[in-house]
Amino acid sequence: MKKLMLFSTLLCVLLSCGSGNENHEWVDLGLPSGTKWATCNIGASNPEDHGDYFAWGETSPKLSYTERNYKKLDKQIDDIAGKREYDAARANWGGKWHTPTREQLEELFKYCSLTFSIDENGSGSNGYRLTGPNGKSIFLPAAGMMDGEEVTNADSYGFYWCSTSHEGVYAGTSAYCPFFNIRGVNFGWDSYYRGHSIRPVLDK
Repeated sequence: MKKLMLFSTLLCVLLSCGSGNENHEWVDLGLPSGTKWATCNIGASNPEDHGDYFAWGETSPKLSYTERNYKKLDKQIDDIAGKREYDAARANWGGKWHTPTREQLEELFKYCSLTFSIDENGSGSNGYRLTGPNGKSIFLPAAGMMDGEEVTNADSYGFYWCSTSHEGVYAGTSAYCPFFNIRGVNFGWDSYYRGHSIRPVLDK
């Protein structure tokens, strides 16, 4: 009986590791692509926590975010999704987790209803509650960003990296990111070296 229980436990562990969702919860929002969104930012213990900040293409948080200490990429990369050397989601969470592409983040904000929440769940955290077509939702805290050694605009603005690099005049120095505040959401780009939040995804 003990051998059977041990085998069952081992089988469950192996299957969980293969699924790419071990130890991290996700929500299927009913989006057209079938993308599953994590319930927390990387480095967060619950949805309301701000979590860690990452420079684009770096896989570890740090104390200061400057152009000088940015770990420059050894080549131009159009998209880092799933590349363990550059994708903080894949490097830190493993499995099939990755930083969302520009298309996935645009889909998220296009098909979800948005409500800016003040003091979400009594946590003191502000941010957007995004409710998908199927009625399920996730919360994106307005964690601000890291520029130098300071966190700026926390609980007023949210900045989330896409895995997609800018392809225009700023190619090789910036990547796309949605940014939001209580007035709404915009898509733009920012310099690689600044520290933004990352909300991982799993593909269908």
